[in-house]
Amino acid sequence: MVTAPQRPQFTPEQLVSASLIRLGAADRNPFFASLALMAPIVISEGLDTAATDGEKLYFNPQFLANLQPAQRDGLIVHRSEEHTSELQSRQ
Repeated sequence: MVTAPQRPQFTPEQLVSASLIRLGAADRNPFFASLALMAPIVISEGLDTAATDGEKLYFNPQFLANLQPAQRDGLIVHRSEEHTSELQSRQ
């Protein structure tokens, strides 16, 4: 019986770091990658998906693990955009 190869297990922090590297590499989205790098990343099971409060970016670890890399990249760009909007609305 042939079994499918198991996917390597990465920590949520490693998954976010890999997305930031992809986003910053080759001028894909360096602006949003740098924004996300400046915001503290909080991994929390206390939320369903992801969120920002204008200071931090929050991610549910299971939600991150179930996304494909391109989806995770898009999520980080989206949350970084919201993070920027939160910062602008405070000024």
